[in-house]
Amino acid sequence: MKTCLNLIAGYLCIILLGTAFGALIIMLYNGATLLVAGAPLVVFSKTAFLRGVLLSFPVALSLSTMLLLFLLIRHSSKSRLAGIITISILTVVSWGVVYPVFIQFWNTKNINQIETVKTKSTLSSNYFREFDSKNFYYTSVDENGFADGFVIYNDVDGEQKLELIKNQKVFQSDDGFSDSLVKNSLIIPRVLSKIFQTYPICEKEAFRAWSNGYLSWLGFASVGLALLFAFVFVDMSSWRLINVCMVCIFTLTIIATNTCCYLGLFNKLEQTLLSWKFIPKLDYLVSIVINLAFVIVLAVLGLISSLTRRKRVVGRE
Repeated sequence: MKTCLNLIAGYLCIILLGTAFGALIIMLYNGATLLVAGAPLVVFSKTAFLRGVLLSFPVALSLSTMLLLFLLIRHSSKSRLAGIITISILTVVSWGVVYPVFIQFWNTKNINQIETVKTKSTLSSNYFREFDSKNFYYTSVDENGFADGFVIYNDVDGEQKLELIKNQKVFQSDDGFSDSLVKNSLIIPRVLSKIFQTYPICEKEAFRAWSNGYLSWLGFASVGLALLFAFVFVDMSSWRLINVCMVCIFTLTIIATNTCCYLGLFNKLEQTLLSWKFIPKLDYLVSIVINLAFVIVLAVLGLISSLTRRKRVVGRE
């Protein structure tokens, strides 16, 4: 009973703290996109934080199973079965109830209207900035984004040229950042970079699946079933760190594989499956097949591991 209560409390903490942490990261990133060299950083933005909460909640929900398995590996050595059952129920509730309710809330309240301010800040003067292989130096920039200064560049013959500019519209990149100096000095951790790249793809598919009906949603949510079966690695090794690494690797593999499905990288496999007359045409057919394959492989692996441990125990006795 204590293990179950601890996991439920851990689940709530993961959702709340994970959402808050993700919202903070998104808010800071948004502040960095609006920052220009020489200007103060505006750290807190209510709109950006609220948007971050809405974007981070599904991520925390999707990763909750993996983090709960970490807790089970770390803190429970006797009530494994009760812990796995509790995590299974929480995973089903997450993908079968909480996630759909969140999407329905998003659609009903038209949350897409809550957008982070994307107006770029006016560039500051007295800094060299490179655009299109040219170095610009603005001596003055007005509030409308027109500047005076000069530009240094190499012509077609490779000769360096200096050209004065007067009341010219400043150059700004279209990559989301107001200032290229800030972008070039900002080093985003590789993990966060991958999350930023993967999230929009998964978010789009989640909303599409729900809009196509509950059957389509069940196909999309099959990824949750595959993630749940990482519990096989909870007792795989007597070394807890190895178990944690295996759960983490398997979770990332599942997410990466399903993302590839959403991108259409397995279209040939889908065509092959549909050529078999006994297989019905379903949304997320390839994802369903791949996730079920992962489940079967892990179930067999878990059974073999359990039988091996029992033989070892019997041999010691």
